[in-house]
Amino acid sequence: MRDFYRMVALVVGLVGSSVSGEDRVWQVNGAFVGLKSGNESVAVIELPDRSRIEVPLAALAEVDRQLVRGRGEGKRPPVVASGALSVRGPTGRVTLAVPESLKGVETDAIWCRTAADALKAYWLHLGSAPELTADDRQAAATRLAEWSKRADEKRVRMGDAWVPPEQRAQARRAAQDQLLHAIEVIRLGNWTLAEDELEKASRLDPDFAAAELVLGLGYFLLKPKIPGDAGPNLVKATEFFTEAVRREPDNIHALNDLGLAEMVAGKYAGGVSHLVRAAELAVDDQVIADNLGLLIREAPSLRPKLPEKLLAELNDCYRAVLRHPSLKPLAPGPVINLKFKSPSGQPISAAKGTLNVADLAQQLAEPPEWIAEIQTGEAAVVGDGLLLTTLPLVREATEILVADPTAPGRQLAAREVAANGDFGLFLLRCDGLIAKPLPVAAQGPVAGTEVTIWGQPADGRGRGPARPVRGRVVAAVPGAGPAVFFHRGAVARGPGGGPIVDRNGHLVGLEAPLPRTDALGHTHGMGLRIDEAWPLLREQLPDTTAASAGGQPPADWAVADAQAEAGTVVVTCRRKVGGQPPK
Repeated sequence: MRDFYRMVALVVGLVGSSVSGEDRVWQVNGAFVGLKSGNESVAVIELPDRSRIEVPLAALAEVDRQLVRGRGEGKRPPVVASGALSVRGPTGRVTLAVPESLKGVETDAIWCRTAADALKAYWLHLGSAPELTADDRQAAATRLAEWSKRADEKRVRMGDAWVPPEQRAQARRAAQDQLLHAIEVIRLGNWTLAEDELEKASRLDPDFAAAELVLGLGYFLLKPKIPGDAGPNLVKATEFFTEAVRREPDNIHALNDLGLAEMVAGKYAGGVSHLVRAAELAVDDQVIADNLGLLIREAPSLRPKLPEKLLAELNDCYRAVLRHPSLKPLAPGPVINLKFKSPSGQPISAAKGTLNVADLAQQLAEPPEWIAEIQTGEAAVVGDGLLLTTLPLVREATEILVADPTAPGRQLAAREVAANGDFGLFLLRCDGLIAKPLPVAAQGPVAGTEVTIWGQPADGRGRGPARPVRGRVVAAVPGAGPAVFFHRGAVARGPGGGPIVDRNGHLVGLEAPLPRTDALGHTHGMGLRIDEAWPLLREQLPDTTAASAGGQPPADWAVADAQAEAGTVVVTCRRKVGGQPPK
């Protein structure tokens, strides 16, 4: 039902009217295009950025329905020509006036966070798609030009609209201020009013997960399932947690809470998947580690029974997280409660599914400092304590950590020392790192070259240590310039940074950051040629010379793979923010 309300809200105010009486309404401007061909009970609305959404006429206010129908003057509304595609967008159905051949790439594009990422999705499609008809290729060129324009304007997605970054930042600030007031209302003990305030915060920014997270916590910890039942309202809580993860897919706190709610509800596959993902992103979160340990300890008593395969996955994850030196195994003794997390990561106990309202407010208060964003990927060692990576969060990171290859679980501090901003390439300094540098090639690979990409294989999981993925360079990316190339290597989409080496084990490029392309698949990747790194290397390592192939290449890839593995490290970037000072 929440998706329905969201669609209602997107067209409320379509012609200047406003609607009240429904929860979770938004007001944005849009233009009525016509009725849907084959189903004239559905209106097609075009947003200011030219994307379209479909909305049932019944979802509109009466005044809007009358205007759509010509105010009863006998004017028949236009019907949108058949052939327009309808896909699920971030906040509802979106109608796309594109041929069927572009449905996959457009679906991926409208889910991207930035227009620059949407443009990358198009580059991947045009580089890997089979032969297109002349009409389809012309349609692709038109859409590519539109996405390029948005990328040049640095547009970012807010809900279904593509807006300037300042507009989204303003919406986020307004939503955060509204959230703080809602927490104050919770402190005063009025949860009903707090719900209204949280709903307002959610509407102010359609990508803001914190309000959804607090609503989920409230329904799980405060709201009864039925009158007289003190148990958690799992259905509503899970709904809010799911929406929080949809808005911020890598939010470790939302992933933890959704996973716990699903485990309590007996939805073990989703619960295990979300908890494991939270643990992988968090790296050193004791609360998540304890949750994993507690679920393993209590697995024999769970009803329905936890399948052995999922229990093994939990166990493997728990074993991996305990390698971190700062994490401790679950303490023996009496049963402790699972710990949910506030938007700022504060642990919240789910004792018997209930919590005092004032206690909840206290636990929702922001600490002096907390992690707002986290990103993990690979980097190539190119010198004594020097690393090359493409992790986008380096730009805003307040803490950069490198996994010490000589001591599993140990983290070493790193800092940025140089960057090529045009290509998102960063050179990091990590004092104390002991790792054999990769020999750096003079230039990137030519088309047809077989390479190894060191990263996460696109096997649907994207988990565990980096591994070699074999691929072949296809060509330069059309429109991206000669610095970027395609390769046929099925590497999981992500922040990139993994070394790309040739058969001699020489570093010829780095895996470029790529958005998730669920509709297109993972048959191709993109690399950044090592040529772009040489200005940084000459500045920081003036005596460095390019590696020469010299002699015959190895008979197989074993030597090159071993060399790449030794010269690859895992980097974690964190962006920390300050909260309200404790009172």
